[in-house]
Amino acid sequence: NYFDAVTVSAALHDMPTIVKKGVISEMRRVSKGLVVIFEPRTFNNPLVVWLYGTFGSLLDESLNFKDYVKDDIGKILIRNKLKVIKDENVWYNLLNIKVCKVNK
Repeated sequence: NYFDAVTVSAALHDMPTIVKKGVISEMRRVSKGLVVIFEPRTFNNPLVVWLYGTFGSLLDESLNFKDYVKDDIGKILIRNKLKVIKDENVWYNLLNIKVCKVNK
């Protein structure tokens, strides 16, 4: 009926925004406790977002990388009743791990 924890690793940035939102919603639906997301880091500064998205899309094979870094993953998590309890940047601060607790 459910899993204690659900994780995704380096896949969300490859998805169009609407698909990504659906995947996060489904992860929340099937998880009893935790959702763990390991993806490229996102930024708030519009210039940094543009630079990171532009250069990242050249280095990454994803067709959706620019859209991924523009999307506010935090708002998507909040809409899905997921509370970030651990947020860690790794690998030269370019990647991010979020551990989210499922809110009832």
